[in-house]
Amino acid sequence: MRRMTRRSGAALALFAGILVLGSPSPSEAEVEACQGSLPSCHAGSTAQIWECWETQILAGTDYANAYRDLKVTVTFTHVATGTTIQSLASWNGKGTGNKDLFLLRTAFSKTGDWQWSTTCESLTGGIVCNGLNQTSATNIQVEEQPASETNPLYLKGFLTQLVTTDCWPCVTTYKPLAQGTGHVLNYFPFFWLGDAAWAATMKSCPSEWKSYIDRRQQQGFSIVHLAMAPAWLGGCDRDGRAPFTNQPTAPCPPPTQSGMLHCARPESGVSPTAYPDSNSKPNLAYWSRFEGMIQYANNRGLTVLIPGVARPGVENASTNDLRVFARWLGGRLAGSFVILSPGFDDPTTQEEASLFSTIAAELTMAAPRQRKTNHYGTNADVAQAGLHDEPWLGFETIQSGYSCNQLTEITNRAIVIPHTTRGYRYPGYGPPPSTFTNPRKPVINGEGVYDQGGQLTGSPPDHRNRYRARQVGFS
Repeated sequence: MRRMTRRSGAALALFAGILVLGSPSPSEAEVEACQGSLPSCHAGSTAQIWECWETQILAGTDYANAYRDLKVTVTFTHVATGTTIQSLASWNGKGTGNKDLFLLRTAFSKTGDWQWSTTCESLTGGIVCNGLNQTSATNIQVEEQPASETNPLYLKGFLTQLVTTDCWPCVTTYKPLAQGTGHVLNYFPFFWLGDAAWAATMKSCPSEWKSYIDRRQQQGFSIVHLAMAPAWLGGCDRDGRAPFTNQPTAPCPPPTQSGMLHCARPESGVSPTAYPDSNSKPNLAYWSRFEGMIQYANNRGLTVLIPGVARPGVENASTNDLRVFARWLGGRLAGSFVILSPGFDDPTTQEEASLFSTIAAELTMAAPRQRKTNHYGTNADVAQAGLHDEPWLGFETIQSGYSCNQLTEITNRAIVIPHTTRGYRYPGYGPPPSTFTNPRKPVINGEGVYDQGGQLTGSPPDHRNRYRARQVGFS
């Protein structure tokens, strides 16, 4: 089994050949009592353009396992123009009469009236869809953002990717501007300035997460990098919630870790089982909080990178179980400003590349408007060749790494990997792999060198961000 430890550090953002260092230094603080609440998507008969909106539908049957056995497609239609948005609905527990609920989420791209309709498909022989082919009874009225709105996400919309032939570096990532800007392309470059907060999903309280995001917004960050349910954190969040129903629920203390990041192991005494599996479902309380963290970041103008969709826990889950989970997660994030990655530092062997493409296909079906990448670890450059040409892969995301304080190595890697991936010869390193020359895709160094090279030192340890390191008790 490959190493499943991390993590994390101020994100070096290498975008289209521009190196940017983000290394905020918030003051150290004691961990406060776990408190506070997180926002959810808006619901009701009105919505504002580009903000997450949701509604639920109720099946006509109490299914044994609607999470696995049914696929519900939702189509949102703009009444005036016929413009459509399609995604997947997500199983959302039980409702009246113990019948299954499905959650519909989106972010509307035009003002005016919208309608929705759902179609249900059985994925298991003998299961009949009951009550899940529905049409909205009333229109959703989508309004402009108020004049006082300053959030760039809600003013400009989802990240898109523009391919041109008359620019350098010829393929780049853009965020659309609002209409009437006068820009020649009516597009605006999205500058990736990221901070890695991998462990915050399990280590932060709502009040702490809000404080962290507020700080990053004030500092000018545009994106945060957030893990979903990493096994290396022990299995539960700060409130004892496990990501899946086949995991222990009590006692399940939050994890603490210390020492070199690449040597650390969970110290909470919890050994995560092989989740997800054929007997498990997502723990809705855990994932609702995760989605609330994303929503709060979006409300403050930050996009969220989410790696590891193909590895939401330990590594021996079946491909089918992972497909079901990816389909479910993608539908829940179809209205959010997120970038999704199947991998999380995984080496791209032929087997892994096949799995990642399979998971990316499910994500694209469930959340087609959200950008897809793959987050590579400190592997040899050629490991990326297995996915580089995949049409779902909009850009490369790499880890230049910490490598036990080897400054020369981590500095060179941040330069060499993007150059070779984009098909350029870098002096002293030989010709680039021919497999990378076309198409040339942007490369982002999404995980750069960590504070202290990953070493926790001092008393308390002098790490600037408890969500990058693993030890509770400092910021």
